[in-house]
Amino acid sequence: MQSFVAILIGLFAMAVPTTSASLSSQLKRSLTTCNYKNFTFALQTDCGFVSIHGLWPEGSDCNYCTSVAFNESSLSATTLAGMNKYWKSCAGGNSNLQFWEHEWSRHGTCSGLDQNTYFTTALQMFNQFGSKCSSACDLCIERSTLTLC
Repeated sequence: MQSFVAILIGLFAMAVPTTSASLSSQLKRSLTTCNYKNFTFALQTDCGFVSIHGLWPEGSDCNYCTSVAFNESSLSATTLAGMNKYWKSCAGGNSNLQFWEHEWSRHGTCSGLDQNTYFTTALQMFNQFGSKCSSACDLCIERSTLTLC
């Protein structure tokens, strides 16, 4: 009977790419930002008013790019105040902090921006484009100019 460790090693070997070049490429991708041209700026109405849902780099590999943890203390007082006002968690049971942690881990880590800049950019997009939506919507934002696509 195979040991549990041997079974795990076998499963890992099946999941890992067979060439060292493709493994190296995947590791590099996971440790850097994804390659993207635009953001999706998503607004929600789950709170009963239009608020930020997220700022998402567009790309198939643009999820959970690094393991950099969300750190509320890295945010400026102005950014945090804006987030508390315009980026609320409206999902049952989740706090704003949990929502922001999720958005940073899944999307912000792929943006190539530090945490304060990522969240400040989303707040700037809300100030500039939030009035374009009276209900939940997704807007395409050009990465290089931060204008609508």
